[in-house]
Amino acid sequence: MEPLVNGLETEFNGQIAVGWRNANTEKGKAVMTAFDLRGHPSYVIVTPEGERVWSFAGFMNEDALRSQLVQASQTPP
Repeated sequence: MEPLVNGLETEFNGQIAVGWRNANTEKGKAVMTAFDLRGHPSYVIVTPEGERVWSFAGFMNEDALRSQLVQASQTPP
């Protein structure tokens, strides 16, 4: 399954750094633990300082995720 963030990283280029991790890898497990994410798939939006501002576990459609990213990109630092 292709990650939902594919394409969104291009759409939000220069506004938000978008990435994904495979939860079955050591790096992915570390991210899941660090942000207390408890399911697959999980989504998290963090500040540049690493503070979690939003997260969600479960299936999400692209428009709902895009809405969260738009909101995060418009929040002043």
